Amino acid sequence: MPSTALRPRTGPEIIDAAAHLLRSHYAQFVTVSAVIFLPIVASRLFLPEPYLALGDVLKLGLWPLAQGAGVLATSEVYLGREVHPTSCVLRALSRIGSLMGVLFVQGFLIAGGFILLIVPGFLAIASTFAMPMVVVLEERGVLDALGRSRDLAQGSRSRILGVQALSALIVFAAQLVMTWPLMLLVGRDSARTAAIITDAVLILLFPLPYIVATLLYYDLRIRREGFDLEVMAAELDRPKPAGPSASAVG
Repeated sequence: MPSTALRPRTGPEIIDAAAHLLRSHYAQFVTVSAVIFLPIVASRLFLPEPYLALGDVLKLGLWPLAQGAGVLATSEVYLGREVHPTSCVLRALSRIGSLMGVLFVQGFLIAGGFILLIVPGFLAIASTFAMPMVVVLEERGVLDALGRSRDLAQGSRSRILGVQALSALIVFAAQLVMTWPLMLLVGRDSARTAAIITDAVLILLFPLPYIVATLLYYDLRIRREGFDLEVMAAELDRPKPAGPSASAVG
């Protein structure tokens, strides 16, 4: 059974449900992030200081993979299935081409929107938010994912932006609370140390935004497509375990 009830939720309820899923399965979510982002921490440790920026290039390249694997892990938890972090990473890796395409399309549309008139940039954020979920959960290509995401977001863009803004604010506040004491403790003179602390905190906090985005994706599907009823029907159609035979009872 799903670990969180499948029902329409308000924006704050989505954040609350995301926090519940994160708390109850924190080890699995952080494992997904760590499997992908630990190579970045390793690069900070061993690269000569003038080349530390290469870690940022590696981070950009691994970001879509981490996002895709995180979406898959969230979906498994939300639908009441067992989470296998390695399996989620491998499944996301099989869709890496499309995930990289999503990163490019989102970046192009959002940056272009802000450069032009600001407001189109926010509309692009809302209209493309579901692209990673569509790519890994519905296994569609980049252009199909763009159209599908726009359809899901239609009429709900302000709500999508509000939920994502609240999620980003929570992550930003948590990042400050976790990062600054460590910076003060070890000192900020070393670029290497600062980068390692930042990347370590990223591993710990990265799950929340994609959990929120995935729950928002499912919420829109519940509202528009009756996804909750679809899941309930599938549960009813699933064969039930056979009971004890008559001879055994006798």
